[in-house]
Amino acid sequence: MRNAILVLSLFCFAISLNSCTKDIDLPIPETTPRLVMNGLIQLDSVLVLNLSSSISAKSGNLPAYVNDGSVKVYENGNLLSTLHYVPALNSNPWSTPIEGNYVDSNLSFLPGHTYTVKAVKSGFADVVAEVSVPIIPKVDTLCVDDVLLSVGGGFGGGSQTTDGKSIKFKIVDLDQNNKNYYLIRVSQFDSSFMGYLDASIGTNNLNLQDLNGLQGATESSNKLYLNDAIFNNGTYEGEIHFAIYKGGWGSFVAGIYYLEVLSVTKDYYQYLQSVDSYWDTNGNPFAEPSQITTNVTNGYGMIGAQVVKRFRLP
Repeated sequence: MRNAILVLSLFCFAISLNSCTKDIDLPIPETTPRLVMNGLIQLDSVLVLNLSSSISAKSGNLPAYVNDGSVKVYENGNLLSTLHYVPALNSNPWSTPIEGNYVDSNLSFLPGHTYTVKAVKSGFADVVAEVSVPIIPKVDTLCVDDVLLSVGGGFGGGSQTTDGKSIKFKIVDLDQNNKNYYLIRVSQFDSSFMGYLDASIGTNNLNLQDLNGLQGATESSNKLYLNDAIFNNGTYEGEIHFAIYKGGWGSFVAGIYYLEVLSVTKDYYQYLQSVDSYWDTNGNPFAEPSQITTNVTNGYGMIGAQVVKRFRLP
């Protein structure tokens, strides 16, 4: 009898819980499309600026490129250039042509100067971004040594030992009145990929590990973030290492490596970090959403700037 009463009580309790639920339709408002403007200012490269339009999160459509807009670049308020549209620009012969690109192959930029980029398209709000080109950093390589590194990919998912290089370097902050931001990477030329490959790099420097969220010297990435918060009296001495890439089947790899220290704008530095965070959490329903950094007023996107100090390694 007691069991019957208990079962009846649980049944009634379940019914009461079910009667307290209510389906709520949460409306997702339609958003007004905005221009999306992306580009990277570099001293030794042609400026390519891409223009597209944003889409609603529930539309299911891909962003549409904007091929009939107007893109202008100003320096200190004076018109410097009107970029021209280039159809179907390929990044390499195997890629899908990318539309929405505006180019000026004769445009040059100066370190320390500020530039404004403005895009106009009928039916959209005008978008504007302002960027100051960083000063070229003073960098010296202190020594380059042969090392043995423990990397992943060994038998059974373990690790294996491979040849590598260790680089010690020094950066001198030439603009101590402002906060400065840097990227560190190592590149190698591979003709099968029509360009330079970024090597996976790690570090034994604890400050650099902490800044990049690394858990040890064997952790690696294709770039490391650095800012002058961990400089000592305007100087930073660091160390990075990387494994020697021999190349796979059908690959021709030049045995030449380059250390690159890039001084970048704060917005671009934060944008790259936000993109890394997005890919790290993508597909994880319990991760905190990553908001991609933008510096485009009235729209979305990123206009960044960087200057590179490059060293050929022995």
